[in-house]
Amino acid sequence: MFTQIKYWMILSLVVFVGFTASNGIFADDLDIDEGTVSTFASKRAAVNTTPTIDRDKFIESLPSGYIPTDLNIITYDDDQGKLVPLWNNSKVSAGQKFMIHLQSHYEEDLYFYAFRVTRNKRVKKIFPVNGEDDETRNPIEESVEYKAPSSDEEWLKFGSRSGKERIYVFISKRPIRKLNRVRSKKKLDKLVKKYRKNEEYRERLVLDEVEVEKEDHPGNVYSNVVGFEKVYAQRFTVVIR
Repeated sequence: MFTQIKYWMILSLVVFVGFTASNGIFADDLDIDEGTVSTFASKRAAVNTTPTIDRDKFIESLPSGYIPTDLNIITYDDDQGKLVPLWNNSKVSAGQKFMIHLQSHYEEDLYFYAFRVTRNKRVKKIFPVNGEDDETRNPIEESVEYKAPSSDEEWLKFGSRSGKERIYVFISKRPIRKLNRVRSKKKLDKLVKKYRKNEEYRERLVLDEVEVEKEDHPGNVYSNVVGFEKVYAQRFTVVIR
């Protein structure tokens, strides 16, 4: 009899601990570690499931040697009349507009490279671009907002036919001279694979006020704060419907 009572007491205790843990009664405060890192190359559904965090808190939590940078790839959805963040495998309408925002929180200059590969695998450099405008050239300075393209009135547009396009983003402490000569999607894929394999980075989604001169847009979109050691490299696939 005593053994049976003891059994039920232990079982009840296990059930209670499991219930309280699952409901957060014993949960610690949000901690930035490998378990809570969100991936910017996730599907758009991540916006609804990934907890956002204060930018300053995330930056302070980065290990020594990590470089914090805001990266925000957005599109203006004419059907919805608002700004929408682009994730990997995002679906967009033919001819839909998009833009890249970047802002460094690093005390030294950084180098930013962005490319677009069309559905027929044609490579187009988005940043840097030739010209005398400091807003379109490397290196990029701390706390300065850079846009690709540089003007809110020059939005890039996806193709007019269904298919897939890709956006490649590289951010580095040093110039990546190979990117000055890239002419093929195959080469870009190879470089992304190389840098993602050799360098670690952490990412966190935040809710941002993005100043883009589009009538009636709400201004609030999810963007990403990236912390990396030497090179950040990412490829985003966009599906044109």
